[in-house]
Amino acid sequence: TVGTDSDGDDLSMHSAMHSAATTQPSSPRPLAELLGPCTATSLPWEKIRQRLFQLAVDGDHDVDYYGDIISDRGAIERFLSAAKGNIDKATEQMRAHLHWRRSYKVEEIVHEDFSDLKAHNELYWAGKDNQGVPTMTWILRKHDAKRVSAERFVRFLVHQIEVGMRASPEYPNTPFNIIVDLGDVGLGNNDPEMASLLQTVLVQNYPKVRKSLYVFPVNWFVHLFWDTIIKPILSTLQPDIDDKICPLTGDFQAKLKERFPAAEIEIQWGGDLDVSARGELSVLPYSPVSVSSMLRPSRPAASCTPESRPAAASPSTTLRAAQKLAREEQRVRRKEATQRQRPRPSETNPAPPPPTHKAGWGPSGRVLAVCAAVCAGLLWAPDCAPAALSAALASAVAIAVVAAVGLGRPPAGGGAVRDDKAVVARVAREREARTPWLSRYAQTCSF
Repeated sequence: TVGTDSDGDDLSMHSAMHSAATTQPSSPRPLAELLGPCTATSLPWEKIRQRLFQLAVDGDHDVDYYGDIISDRGAIERFLSAAKGNIDKATEQMRAHLHWRRSYKVEEIVHEDFSDLKAHNELYWAGKDNQGVPTMTWILRKHDAKRVSAERFVRFLVHQIEVGMRASPEYPNTPFNIIVDLGDVGLGNNDPEMASLLQTVLVQNYPKVRKSLYVFPVNWFVHLFWDTIIKPILSTLQPDIDDKICPLTGDFQAKLKERFPAAEIEIQWGGDLDVSARGELSVLPYSPVSVSSMLRPSRPAASCTPESRPAAASPSTTLRAAQKLAREEQRVRRKEATQRQRPRPSETNPAPPPPTHKAGWGPSGRVLAVCAAVCAGLLWAPDCAPAALSAALASAVAIAVVAAVGLGRPPAGGGAVRDDKAVVARVAREREARTPWLSRYAQTCSF
């Protein structure tokens, strides 16, 4: 894991190899000081980390050798997810994986020479999907069991996986896709010994790093067998099986373009990517950090000068990383506890009721009422009365209607009045002063 402390210092676990060079052997620090207390409320991955560190302290040299991996939350949670949340099983699987890494020499495998197998272009890294995840292509029709032994081909495939994963700073949790081209595959490409050995290696040592597996072309029989038998069974074990294994039926080139940019699809499948023009992937350096070096306190070397002594006497990068990790986990636990204890928002701060719009006279209603009153006055006026008398009578009727219904004043029960404290206070003062109805009508119409 990589991060920075409050001073901006690099907290990479891999940089501990440099800090270890300036230290001298002394009594090891206790695990509780390095990892923090492990209680019943600790997260599952913390419990696994505590057990693995204890195995390293008790003398398991392979676990001790990969202190950086057993400190990586992402790596631990991958094995925990593969074990369906079983802490005991995940601990044993991760311990077996670390033993396999050491015996299989995974760190050196990226530098081994597989040029004879690479020349057949059977297994190689190609483009990236829409999320930028790299993809490894396997042209299955080029596989020949007579050309290479099952053990060496599996080692070659592990070599390719490690090269692709080590090209990313997310290692050892680099996700990747796999494309399997089944075009023109025959019985001569069948290699059951290799398939059995490969399945064991991938399942036990690379859980939850493969994002998707694209298989094409798929005929009707394979598609029917997948939809009716295989997929329902696997769905009970892995709900996201549609995202993990994707048999592309029909026009698979169009379906590839839905998941990959055209520039990242090979030319043979309708894209623009020329794999031969791309060089080898650049592998980032990686050196395991042992648990012993993490537990060893930093002390100034005897050869350091007085000028460099303060810098050498500062806490090591590894110890600061472990301390920050413990602080982060404590903050997470405190936050989760606070959220559990916090009352529901509806109990302390209930949502305000929706505004109610009671019946009342709006601006349009006022205009219509005045017009209706004027028309009623004109119709009621005697036909023999002169025009001036008719107009006066109409105005009088309109004023009488306004005075009778209180046109312009707010409804008795309130109304759809905007939420303005100044306006509400002014209206209240006017009501208390009992201003004339005409002044109140003019003031009310103004807002």
